[in-house]
Amino acid sequence: MKYLLIWYTSYKESDIMNFNFLKKKTDEQTVNVESNYRKHGDNTLIVVVSFVIAIIIISFSIYNLTISNQCRTFEKDTSDAAFNYAINNNLLPSYEGTSIKIDLSNISGWDNKFRGSACGGSLTIIKNETGYAKVINLTDCNSCTSSKLKKSAGTTKFSENKILLKVDVDYNYRNRQINYTAWTDWFESSLINPTANETYAVNLPYDETKLPKIPTDGVLISYDVEKKTFYSYRDQSWKFYKTANSDYTNFSSTKPVGYTYKDTKTEIETAPSEWSLNYPDEADYRTISTKTAYKFYYLDNKNNKIYYNNGEYTAEITDETLKKLYNKKEKETVKMYSYVDKKWRWYNGVERGYSGYMKEANSSYTYKDTELTKYSSWSSFSETTTMTSENQTYRQEKTDVHTRYRIKYSFDSVDQLSDYLSINDFELATGRTVSDMQADEKIKVLVRYTYYYAN
Repeated sequence: MKYLLIWYTSYKESDIMNFNFLKKKTDEQTVNVESNYRKHGDNTLIVVVSFVIAIIIISFSIYNLTISNQCRTFEKDTSDAAFNYAINNNLLPSYEGTSIKIDLSNISGWDNKFRGSACGGSLTIIKNETGYAKVINLTDCNSCTSSKLKKSAGTTKFSENKILLKVDVDYNYRNRQINYTAWTDWFESSLINPTANETYAVNLPYDETKLPKIPTDGVLISYDVEKKTFYSYRDQSWKFYKTANSDYTNFSSTKPVGYTYKDTKTEIETAPSEWSLNYPDEADYRTISTKTAYKFYYLDNKNNKIYYNNGEYTAEITDETLKKLYNKKEKETVKMYSYVDKKWRWYNGVERGYSGYMKEANSSYTYKDTELTKYSSWSSFSETTTMTSENQTYRQEKTDVHTRYRIKYSFDSVDQLSDYLSINDFELATGRTVSDMQADEKIKVLVRYTYYYAN
């Protein structure tokens, strides 16, 4: 029995040893197989798994991007609808830093559905330094709910192209000393730019260098504008004649058929022709003038060249005020031509016997030739009319609304508070409301904005 037990024990130990040996050999063969598997580069399983994972990631990203883009479009459309509602109902805030909150449920025609959700919320419109900032707040709006959006760090830079989630508005102020410059001379209407200045909403002269100057440390507040009607006149005179001979022609440079005599006392000249680059035909009754033509311009306050007559060559500027304005010219020149023709009345029979030019008939010359007329030059504009019952038969008058300017400006103090404060703290510190201080021209309210956008 003893030997049997020893043999059994010995046998089992040998089996175990043989088993371990076989396991070791098997493991070595497995390692060799795996090694050979890797050695020959057969990574099919790894590639397949990686490809599937990549497809899942890309699909998920595209889905999220699509939803995000749909959200941005919905937010913009909602913001635009609410802003138009505020415009149409005169609700836009008027002072910097003030705001109005629009409940989206009040907007008729707004499609509030987003991916099956009936969205609510509001749009807060804040008047800022460049116009209006719009803070959107969508509620119960699926993945577009504003509270789900991540908010960026605050910045003082305003952007209309980003979704705005919050604006902090803080205040400070300066005291102002109000001052006025002297008035300018009066400007004729032809010297005033018909397009209003974007900043000050007034029509300024083309040549802004003629406006008053303010001290370097002065702050321009506004332009004061005065308008007044000015008057200018010219007098008309005619030639009168003694004999009522009706056998006279209209004016002609050459003898009309059937007429014998030229009445030299009826000589007139045509108005000068337009200046042209083309040389005109010559004739014994024609006088041709030649002149050097330029491109005239002036420099605006930004040193840009503003050309007369769209930059075309011009022989002369007849309007004296425009001539003073367009007081510079390019070096390049061309020759231009203009002409004047002489004309007379032609007659048969007895000569009429014309006078010189007179304003009224007298006992010797009783018949007025209304086509033999001339005008004096227009007078300078004055603030009073010269028309009377005595001169109204020969005097003509024109009016023009003249404009003059002065500048309202201020010297501002330093900031009166050590730091910018929220509206509640600001009104508590000053003892006045923001709107009250903004309406006070001796106070300059400073507004600082901190914008928080959706990431």
